[in-house]
Amino acid sequence: MNTIKIMWWASFFLRLSAVQAFLTKTASPLVVGSSHSFSATNARKLPMRQAPAFGRLRMADCVAVPETNTTDSTEGIASRTPNERGTVILADADEFIKPDRDTRDYRIVKLKNNLQALIVSTAKAASSDDEDEDESARVEAASMHIQAGHFDDTLPGLAHFYEHLLFLGTEKYPEEEEYERFLSRYGGFGNAYTDMEDTNYYFSITTENSNPEKTSEGLEGSLDRFAQFFISPLFNPDMAERELRAIDSEYRNGKTSDAWRSYSFLKSISNQKNPFSNFGCGNYETLMQLGKPPIGELKKFRETYYTTSNMRLAVVGTSSLDALQDTIERTFGQLAYSDDPPRREKVNMNSPIFPREHAVYGAENPAFGPEQLGKYREVIPLMETRTLKIQFATPPMDDPVLQKSRPHRVLSHLLGHESPGSLHQILNDMGLLTSLTSGAAIDTSDFSLFGISMSLTPKGMQEKEKVLDLLFQWIALIKKTAFEEPELVSKYHDELRQIATTNFKFRENGDPTDFCTSASEALFDTTAKPNELLSTGSTYDPYDPVIANAFLERFTPENCMIMVVDSGLENDGSPEWKVEPLYGANYREHEITEADLKKWENPDLIDSRLHLPELNKYIPTDFSLRCDDDGIVLSDSEREKARKAPPTLLETGPNWRIYHKTDRSWRGPKTMIKL
Repeated sequence: MNTIKIMWWASFFLRLSAVQAFLTKTASPLVVGSSHSFSATNARKLPMRQAPAFGRLRMADCVAVPETNTTDSTEGIASRTPNERGTVILADADEFIKPDRDTRDYRIVKLKNNLQALIVSTAKAASSDDEDEDESARVEAASMHIQAGHFDDTLPGLAHFYEHLLFLGTEKYPEEEEYERFLSRYGGFGNAYTDMEDTNYYFSITTENSNPEKTSEGLEGSLDRFAQFFISPLFNPDMAERELRAIDSEYRNGKTSDAWRSYSFLKSISNQKNPFSNFGCGNYETLMQLGKPPIGELKKFRETYYTTSNMRLAVVGTSSLDALQDTIERTFGQLAYSDDPPRREKVNMNSPIFPREHAVYGAENPAFGPEQLGKYREVIPLMETRTLKIQFATPPMDDPVLQKSRPHRVLSHLLGHESPGSLHQILNDMGLLTSLTSGAAIDTSDFSLFGISMSLTPKGMQEKEKVLDLLFQWIALIKKTAFEEPELVSKYHDELRQIATTNFKFRENGDPTDFCTSASEALFDTTAKPNELLSTGSTYDPYDPVIANAFLERFTPENCMIMVVDSGLENDGSPEWKVEPLYGANYREHEITEADLKKWENPDLIDSRLHLPELNKYIPTDFSLRCDDDGIVLSDSEREKARKAPPTLLETGPNWRIYHKTDRSWRGPKTMIKL
């Protein structure tokens, strides 16, 4: 009986993982690391961005960044009293909504200079960990997020170049290797990435701190050196030439990557008046077009964007919240005050439903408008690849209207479903498909591209017209259901809401560095209350059929771009073939034919094999634990004794033994099986 119930919980978590995979499926380009990344540990993995980011090591995001539609995050600030240094606590430990098993303490503060920071103390968590581990050795980390990226370049690659030079000395610590050497003393590393609209700097160390009322020596020194990046960078011209060459090397390495070639190709076909078209990596030529290293441009960039109102800090430490806050006030409190308005919270008054769409960069020059959409493009990759991508122009995913009910989640869930009757299952059974993903392929503050990406077999590439026909029939079926049976789609939506709530309730703490990089960006969400920072990505409103249908209306052939990436294609030298100028992708394009537009817009028939999935009957609501069956609540000492007890031998065989032990310590509805 025990085994059955334990296995049931294991099944439940496997199903959650499967649904999470549906929610997070996107076209996932590679992010290339910089030659300047450094580490005293092994290479690490970080959340993937929706598009390649430049700079230091940056691998796979997205952690779900907290989003929600609650009241203004500044609500109640005026009633909070600043301390003697002028710091205001926006949300304290006892106010935070957090997972049940999370023993960390959280606090969000605003310093006198207007810098907002999330402070996380793991002091309590350290005292509850397994005694077999070194309880005094804990990972400490920090991240600074700036809302400025290569969309803000005045020279191609300027934001990327700025990120590189920031690591090469400050007025207080002028030696180039000082920061790296200090982190290495504590088994640590530092890194950064430059994205479309953002730049993020982060570090991690491992320290021994026996006094939780005092910040560890390692974190104190690291934060002091880290803060100087933003207080007094040197921008040493003597080092600029070397960094320019390093960036040029990054660019040239990217020319051999299909991911970078594809991303640059997408930029090249976009509206060249929109900053999405910017050459974000840059190279030696673009950055030296003024005849010398652009140090003056870097200083202007810093004055414009590297201000406290445009920065957010996250710190995880082993000390108490008060000790960590004191350190942050003494280090980052030296930054100059700024009170600039939020950069991305603009409204397009001419947008009837989605107010953020084209509000930041102007509706007159959308990145993907009528001239770019309704096109069929073929690209020759370097590696053997057969991919069919369909991308629809959609509003930004952080549009406040979309944030309320997040209909794109349930639509992505249905489009990418692999159940019987799904597009995936039918194409797979026909031998045409190896994988299918759906979700936001590109997401900015101004627009997004919702993509469906299919990896095809050789047979599938030969029959890609049939694949496209079935895809648009599948979309038509989902649209029809959304319009005619909104209550059914609402049930799918509620399933995902319930799973998201359960995932948050039992969520375990991950790597502190990954957490910091995501949390520092999440602090920019002004629609969430500060104490909801951890939970907002897991909560959203009931299904809204009006908003969902408005989003679904974008899924038309006139509003999409079809891209065929096929290693079987050849450039025969005919005029129809073109070469993307920066990374060298060979491609050709033509308008989607009128016949296909008509056929895909309103399919005459929908394949009888296509049908939406059954509702998930395995989503649990009972989270009672077998360790509580006897009704006896164990004291801490009794629970510790039970934790140390060895497992019980259940069965033996000629070449095997089965042991079992009931977990009475972590008290989470999951199990582990080791073979």
